[in-house]
Amino acid sequence: MRAATVKALMAISADEAGTAEGPDHRFGWGLINAKRGAEIIRDSRDTPARVGITEIRELELANQDTYEIKVNTDGTMPLKVAIAWTDPAGNINSGSEDDTTPALVNDLDLRVIRPNDEVVLPWALNKQFNNLYANRADNNVDPIEVVEYKGAATGVAGAGEYTIKVTHKGNLVSGPQKFSLIIYGMEEGVSVKKEVFDNLKVYPNPATDIVNISADLISIADAKVELYDLAGKRVYENSNLFYNTDNATVDISGLTPAVYLLKIETETTKQTIKIVKR
Repeated sequence: MRAATVKALMAISADEAGTAEGPDHRFGWGLINAKRGAEIIRDSRDTPARVGITEIRELELANQDTYEIKVNTDGTMPLKVAIAWTDPAGNINSGSEDDTTPALVNDLDLRVIRPNDEVVLPWALNKQFNNLYANRADNNVDPIEVVEYKGAATGVAGAGEYTIKVTHKGNLVSGPQKFSLIIYGMEEGVSVKKEVFDNLKVYPNPATDIVNISADLISIADAKVELYDLAGKRVYENSNLFYNTDNATVDISGLTPAVYLLKIETETTKQTIKIVKR
């Protein structure tokens, strides 16, 4: 596990401490619950197509990119989502002791979108120390964000499909930012619907002869790969490129220089990328 994964796991599985929900300046994220943390690991998915009630992923976010995943809940428990990352070293803050100026180098943002399109914000500590409680707001100071959604009356997340989005502010420093994602409270046995493959890389682009494709093996295993021209004609197809491997090459040397659409598809994910053939 990455250090960031352990951090997210401890935060999402902790028992509440203090007099109000969420983190606070005195108790942090609460009391570590090692048993629940172990159960989250145990109940995370073990195949690309099936999920338990939890999900643990170690991912990478490219500059100006968005990571998105859709999950289903069955209305029996709250939905909790956490991301954490190891932020690159920044400049020394020479301000006052209680300076509230954000010091993050790479500021990632986590959002959960309910079935009714309402956006649920993460917990964020109040920067005024005369108010020790957290609010649900944009968090621009911590390399960890936790979103928790449950109905005020029911104490659970209503059944339906929720969208989880990870984005970032500004430009990422030092290349793609690795981050860890943990989801707790999904409906057991429901397929995860994803818009992107985990850590997908397609290069070079533009390309002359060869296009390289790689992604996390559990994400892209047995993917079908196709190329289409802009008129919609399929010019390439291969369903065996990712048989027991996480990287492959596509020979485009015989194609006419133009723009093509690269389609990669599995049972759970479908992604399309524009490819320029020189």
